[in-house]
Amino acid sequence: MCFDFGTRMHRTPESRRPQLTRCNNGNTGVTYDQTSGTLSEGELWCVIAPQLQAGAAMHLGACDFTTEFGYDPDTGRIFHCMDDGCEASLCVDVPGGDASEGNVLWLWECVDGAESQSWDFQEVGMLFAVV
Repeated sequence: MCFDFGTRMHRTPESRRPQLTRCNNGNTGVTYDQTSGTLSEGELWCVIAPQLQAGAAMHLGACDFTTEFGYDPDTGRIFHCMDDGCEASLCVDVPGGDASEGNVLWLWECVDGAESQSWDFQEVGMLFAVV
């Protein structure tokens, strides 16, 4: 499965939530910029999490760099640091480990070895697919 934002038929970006979808030759439209720490769709819309807590929903919003993400290639985690030293962080997670198509992603406490928090970049750009 891949990481995408589902249908573009919603009227506002805020109603579009990151979700699992079938991979279409690696063309999910989701990119990760290591320099800015953004997960985005195009240049205008980024993944944001208005409430930075476990179980918080994410959605598209203006790229204002308020929700920055890191990526750990050793664990496959996409994470958000909750403090300057990154002693506490939240990870992009598949709720309940249910990798069904359309399942909406959220932020959750990072758990060592959790498959629901393991992501990998595909070779077509820097697009995400669940490992």
